[in-house]
Amino acid sequence: MTTYSNAAASAFSLRAATYCHRTHLPITLVEESPILSEVLQVWETARHGRTMPSRADIDAFDFRRSTLPYLGMMSVEHDPSRFRYRLTGTNMDQVHDANLTGQYVDQIARNYRRDDLQPDLEQLVDRKVPQLVFVQFQSVEDYRREHRILRLPLSGIGPGSDPLRVDRILIAFQPIDPVSREAFRNN
Repeated sequence: MTTYSNAAASAFSLRAATYCHRTHLPITLVEESPILSEVLQVWETARHGRTMPSRADIDAFDFRRSTLPYLGMMSVEHDPSRFRYRLTGTNMDQVHDANLTGQYVDQIARNYRRDDLQPDLEQLVDRKVPQLVFVQFQSVEDYRREHRILRLPLSGIGPGSDPLRVDRILIAFQPIDPVSREAFRNN
């Protein structure tokens, strides 16, 4: 799996996407990505046999420095369900053409992305298991952008936190080279 350069990343913005498609994948496919497999391994190690690790069990120093730009963290609000970006890596910001830190999913995502993303996140909170998604976007500039996105549940931190309640979501994404519209049509 190859990744795109920073120049290619800035040539495409999800804000300019005209097409979006997502598919859930078996979690075993993270092995095809060094970034995603590293993040899943850190999560698995930190959970120590529990349903999920807590936010306090995961530290930025657990990851290779080159992985950090591909990571993000969301906070989960319950009743009603809302999801806020707490932290986004620089490569995530490039793809969105904005720093999403502090923003809610329901306020920033276009309707077609929000309509897929919100139920995916709610499902992750309910099931408390890792989620791997393949996402494909088509831009008005005729570029296709593809990502594999790994979402991992984390419980809260501090005394009185429920170890079975998802309060954070660790996000990692693996971008795949953009493809021209002609190649997109031929697939």
